[in-house]
Amino acid sequence: MLSRGLSPFLAYLVFYTARYVQVNRRKNLLIGLGDLSYPIYLIHWTFFSKMFGKINWNSWLMYGITVVYMVVFLLFFSYGLLKWYDQPVRAAVRRGLTRLFRP
Repeated sequence: MLSRGLSPFLAYLVFYTARYVQVNRRKNLLIGLGDLSYPIYLIHWTFFSKMFGKINWNSWLMYGITVVYMVVFLLFFSYGLLKWYDQPVRAAVRRGLTRLFRP
């Protein structure tokens, strides 16, 4: 267990690293994965429930191929959902709220 005296320093270190340290490539990857997380959350149950019912459980090779296929297809479909649904809806909501609360 960390000492309580060390906690403010660690909180400052996390804040400073998140706010001021620029690692562009890693930061863009993490932002992209964060943006994809909501579309994945919306559709993952449908994909997993439909696909796992069709797996040949006696063959490890088919199981592995199906899981890889499912993850790739889920990421591809989630990216499309992000670009053609999630981002336009968020932009429209932002515009509407900006107009509503404009002084």
